[in-house]
Amino acid sequence: MNNFTTSFKGKALIRESEGEKLIAYLDTGGIPTIGVGSIYMPSRVKVKMGDTITQDESDNLFNDSLKTPEHIINELVTATLNQNKFDALVSWVFEFGAGEFMNSTLLKFINAKESDEAIKGQFLRWVHGMVDGVMVEIPGLVTRRNKEITLYFTPVIPGASDVVLNGGDKQIDNEV
Repeated sequence: MNNFTTSFKGKALIRESEGEKLIAYLDTGGIPTIGVGSIYMPSRVKVKMGDTITQDESDNLFNDSLKTPEHIINELVTATLNQNKFDALVSWVFEFGAGEFMNSTLLKFINAKESDEAIKGQFLRWVHGMVDGVMVEIPGLVTRRNKEITLYFTPVIPGASDVVLNGGDKQIDNEV
């Protein structure tokens, strides 16, 4: 069993891919959403159009929403992970959900230690969505999957130093 939490780099990938809005909007599926992909308000009632939140509330909702992907990956992935692999998988599960991951060929391939090319292929299977009732390749999903693939296959250097960011947040800078 793994025991990772999402790093700054992983959170940045998800925020960049999902976007963040403090005013309710309709996601691509027509569902009222707020913050970084949340369909619930801080009070745990469903988002409705016209709802607003603060940046702190958005941050808290986002961090809470990472708990399920983190747990499911830590529990189900039996292969050895590093922080980058974990973060890439959190991004995937954040988008598609724990149920999809539990039953995915991606998980099976990772646990079976399939080739890098086979695992890349599984990430890239998840780039389609409905547009006007037709299943099509979505450029934004292709971009996100490629970013996840790049992160997944980026080695981590043990003992790398911290980089202090604006505002004092720390990011581990451990890419080759």
